[in-house]
Amino acid sequence: MSPCTPDDKIRNRPISQQDIQRIKLLRDLVKPQRLTRIVDVGASPINPAPYDMLLDAGLAEVTGFEPQPDPFEDLQNNPIPNRTVLPYAVGNGEDGILNVCRASGFTSLLKANEDFLTYAGRWRAMMRVVEHIPVQTQRLMTLLKFKILICSR
Repeated sequence: MSPCTPDDKIRNRPISQQDIQRIKLLRDLVKPQRLTRIVDVGASPINPAPYDMLLDAGLAEVTGFEPQPDPFEDLQNNPIPNRTVLPYAVGNGEDGILNVCRASGFTSLLKANEDFLTYAGRWRAMMRVVEHIPVQTQRLMTLLKFKILICSR
């Protein structure tokens, strides 16, 4: 794992000196034997991910799941080292309906709570379902092939 240097950037965004020090401190304190494994369910890139610095510093690997075709295609067209994105809807393994909302981040297998939408204010329009996509959901543990470490005392 390579150490962070002051001229590091997160995908062309500068990293502050404070963040560089945080990453170095985390790496030095934890002394990881392997990359931290992160699962991102609903990996649509609507905002910078909270794990971006760890990923870009080479301290993490991400497995993302994005069932929406357009965001999935965007993610595939912008590969990032140590990030794998799969086109599956994570659920109970049964058939489901992906409720695609006007704002991608609100898309869900769950239906919106109509009582909540009454109070959603300006967010209501963004939460409007614009498409229903039938999907076969996949169980998370079926999709992941992580090694499980068992610690004994």
